[in-house]
Amino acid sequence: MIKSLGPLEWILNTPSHHRVHHGRNPYCIDKNYAGTLIIWDRLFGTFQAENEEVVYGLTHPINTFNPIEAQFGYVKYLWSRLWQFDNLSDKVSSLVKGPGWAPGKPRLGNIEDIPKVKAPVTKYDSGLPLSLSLFVLSHYLLVLIGYQELVARKSGLSQLNVACFIAYIVLSLTCFGALFDNRFYAPFLECFRCVLFVAFDLYLTRGRLEERPVWQHLIQWYFLFSACLWGLQAVRMLMSPKNEKEQQKQS
Repeated sequence: MIKSLGPLEWILNTPSHHRVHHGRNPYCIDKNYAGTLIIWDRLFGTFQAENEEVVYGLTHPINTFNPIEAQFGYVKYLWSRLWQFDNLSDKVSSLVKGPGWAPGKPRLGNIEDIPKVKAPVTKYDSGLPLSLSLFVLSHYLLVLIGYQELVARKSGLSQLNVACFIAYIVLSLTCFGALFDNRFYAPFLECFRCVLFVAFDLYLTRGRLEERPVWQHLIQWYFLFSACLWGLQAVRMLMSPKNEKEQQKQS
């Protein structure tokens, strides 16, 4: 890690300055906006030197691998927060002012309200076994290959086919997030995803199965095996008396 660049620290947005920009420590909030020259932050009062180890991430971590939640979780929060205020002025302010704003507080909120953190911090980890991580990795690589194929062949596909491919990629990433989050519905969702792939693959290659290379057949069989594996896990969960308690805990 680069600590200091000497006199350049006064002029350029160095690694140390940029680390502060991405920190969630209270002293790092809203600091060091510079792209190249740090002199602008020094001039306008937003400069902050790195004076303790920076903790990265959100001030209020989302603690999930769900890509939908990661992208739209804050929109959901804004919507719920909007209805906490009675008058129109406060509702509008909650949308256009800083996330720490509340009636009676400054536009960006009070820095004292930012949770204090010290490095090192414990990262979110659901503690899954290595075998499951390798399974998700293998399917992620297959989805990545599928995405590359989509980019290469998109000009020859209809808009509907492209939309279906994109929807399947989003579904796949959501499934992987559910597996990593250890959600009770993850086996059901992953079984559905694998079955959907096999069905869609058979539909696209109908009448041409004999022409396909061996590796495509292997991928299809791998998805079929995965569907059976997660289907059995889903059935086992349905028959388990602990299933209802897990659903209530994660709902």
